[in-house]
Amino acid sequence: MRLGVLYAMLASDLKPVVVHSGPGHVTANREAMAKLFDRGSKGSRMVVCVDMLGEGFDLPYLKIAALHDNHKTCGRSVGTPTVASNDGHHTALTVGSRPAFTIERPLWSRVLLPLPESAVNFPPHPIAATPNFTYIDQVVKKTRSKTRNQSEGNLMHSNSFNLAISRRTLIKAAGASAVVAAAGLPGRLFAADPIKVAAIYTVPVEQQWVSRIHKAANAAKERGDIEYVYSENTANNDYERVMREYCEAGHKLILGEVFGVEDAARAVAKDYPDVAFLMGSSFKPDAAVPNFSVFDNYIQDASYLSGLVAGAMTKSKNIGMVGGYPIPEVNRLMNAFMTGVKEVAPDTKFQVAFIGSWFDPPKAKETAFAQIDGGADLLYAERFGVSDAAKEKKILAIGNVIDTQADYPDTVVASALWHFEPTLDKAIAEVKAGTFKADDYGVYSFMKNGGCSLAPLGTFDSKVPDDIKAKVAEKEKMIKDGSFTVEINDAEPKSS
Repeated sequence: MRLGVLYAMLASDLKPVVVHSGPGHVTANREAMAKLFDRGSKGSRMVVCVDMLGEGFDLPYLKIAALHDNHKTCGRSVGTPTVASNDGHHTALTVGSRPAFTIERPLWSRVLLPLPESAVNFPPHPIAATPNFTYIDQVVKKTRSKTRNQSEGNLMHSNSFNLAISRRTLIKAAGASAVVAAAGLPGRLFAADPIKVAAIYTVPVEQQWVSRIHKAANAAKERGDIEYVYSENTANNDYERVMREYCEAGHKLILGEVFGVEDAARAVAKDYPDVAFLMGSSFKPDAAVPNFSVFDNYIQDASYLSGLVAGAMTKSKNIGMVGGYPIPEVNRLMNAFMTGVKEVAPDTKFQVAFIGSWFDPPKAKETAFAQIDGGADLLYAERFGVSDAAKEKKILAIGNVIDTQADYPDTVVASALWHFEPTLDKAIAEVKAGTFKADDYGVYSFMKNGGCSLAPLGTFDSKVPDDIKAKVAEKEKMIKDGSFTVEINDAEPKSS
């Protein structure tokens, strides 16, 4: 109880409440939670957690949390830290507009950054400027041992620790930036160099589509443009939580793919207007969410060129195509590929199948085997696993997004490559300039902007007919100078 009184004195405007772990606190915790969920003027905006780390809280209007853990496990932050003590007992956190209080401890090493043992460079709530604030644990312990029967009123006016400080004194000590932070107003829209970037992936970073984003982010990190962390294998039903946690951790640019969580992702962006979001999406940007931009792998140019090569390499004029889902970002690549094939071999038949997964190599492989049994002598490998089937059956394959010829030198003839660097570099520049806004970054995947290319033919250079190589070179030049445009067809491709 004394702990709650101390915090009430130090931050009365936040109406702090105390919650405890363990038995004997059920009623008190229930009353505290009722105040935390009260959005009215009497509701609490601060929670003091004793012997716990705030697991399970999801309160968008909290302003600060103080964590007391006698087991000394408060070495990592679940929000934007205001001050950290070096005694292993106490950490105070400002948590902005929404606290990241749903983190499970096994995820900490991946999601969270270590908390430094000194104040960090974020505007603190005025409570953090209070003398002896980092030693409240000791205050409570010493007071209990010396004056166990002392009243709460006397405790508040204890001369030993001089904690009776007025609200005016707190604000003055914290400075103008603290007043801004306490009001929940961002000091500036976007972060300075280097930018803290976080990415959220629903599949492993080895998956071809995600690997290109990961590659570009690491390149930007090596240049010193950004700090970069990421989460992989994030389930759709957990995506929103991870987004919020990264926002609360101070990241200023969030990357990812929200094809399965479009509405939830935009809702998060609305809650964090000072964070830039660049997300793979099937939808266009919305002016109502000005900090949420979209991108996609518009690599139809390179896919078309790979189709020209495939049309010359198939002998049976029967091509199998295995995709993840029949969504625009997959459909447009398949359709562009088919257009290229038909330009060289108009009578080609196609077997088209979707496996209902972004990363299931065994299923993709089995689907490809079925198409080979159906007469295909060349496969379009939109998913991992397809080239393995082609290799086993000694037929050819065309790669997508990444170049896998080094792994399949006698199988993969050509690949349409996606380069995410132009997309990410544009976003980084906008964030640095403070001009990031809702926009469609898809154009930065176009060939004329350096966003895609046809991989070198490599081991198949001497096997692809010269007239086809000349045709590919001519079409590539025309695409880049704008005299030829590959159609963007998002309709679901069908077998023929």
